[in-house]
Amino acid sequence: MHLKLGEVDAVVVSSAEAAKEVLKMHDINFAYRPSLLVTDILCYGNTNIAFAPYGEYWRQLRKICTLELLSAKLVQSFGHIREEEFLNLCRWIASQSGLLINLTERINLTTSDVVTWASHGKKTEEQAAFTSVIKETIELAAGFHIADVYPSIKLFSRVSGMKGGVERLHKESDRILQSIINDHRAINAAKNAGQSENHEDLIDVLLKFHDSGDELHLTIDNLKSVLQDMFSAGSETSSTTVDWAMAEMLKHPRILKKAQDEGYGQQREKAGNNGDPSGAGEWGQIGDLGLRAGRRGRRGFRWKAGGGDQAAAEGAVARQRQKRRRWQEQRRQHECQEKGKR
Repeated sequence: MHLKLGEVDAVVVSSAEAAKEVLKMHDINFAYRPSLLVTDILCYGNTNIAFAPYGEYWRQLRKICTLELLSAKLVQSFGHIREEEFLNLCRWIASQSGLLINLTERINLTTSDVVTWASHGKKTEEQAAFTSVIKETIELAAGFHIADVYPSIKLFSRVSGMKGGVERLHKESDRILQSIINDHRAINAAKNAGQSENHEDLIDVLLKFHDSGDELHLTIDNLKSVLQDMFSAGSETSSTTVDWAMAEMLKHPRILKKAQDEGYGQQREKAGNNGDPSGAGEWGQIGDLGLRAGRRGRRGFRWKAGGGDQAAAEGAVARQRQKRRRWQEQRRQHECQEKGKR
């Protein structure tokens, strides 16, 4: 179904055949999101992972995230953070026995604590303010704005007052991120002087690519945009997934009972071990409960569902799979090298 939203074309994919065309045959055309006024301002010209156009910059950024920021070694090194924060959450829930509690708010706070500690090495004074900024940013980005459906008419963003509000939010976000980076550089200076313990966190990794990036040099604005992704994707979306999973378990008593039984048994050993998450059993089903169909889209392309140049489409898919295999091989080699260093 085709919809005309102002100057923007929107296509509703509601059949298996059309979904196959979008998700498989024309996957590259849907590899990034359309540019929005909110994300363009708040994400430093769409230079973050979530909204950067598909291309060399985005591929290098993804490579940094998968091989450096989210490598198995680094993720495992943050295991004590996750364990401590979620134990604190369980203790708090136990202390509120018999009382009405806002679990959504508490889960959001816990995931925010985990991400802040892992990325910055400590909890910051600006954490509450930045969490509020991230929440407001997500609400703005998810909303419907007249300036996005009439992008050629710049007056709409001013008349609605939206641009001024987004710029104010961006200014506050930029101030907090710059303060975090400045504090981290001061800590690194103390490390180099031998006055502090040397422990690498996410910002340390990003600063390496700012100071001496070979394949990809990150500017300070690029670094800030990636940090925004880490905070928003690591806290807001994680807490939302847990929140929905909890709600879905109430609708599926069998899975809830199974999860409770495994939580008191051998599953505790598997889930508590911050290594291989394989064999998650019913816990994997719980994770799936929190995930639902999303949206994929972009502007300015042409395709024909159920037809077109089939050979060209299949060739593009084959090339994409080949790139994915090369990337997986690079990741395996990188992890083997990390194990060798240890």
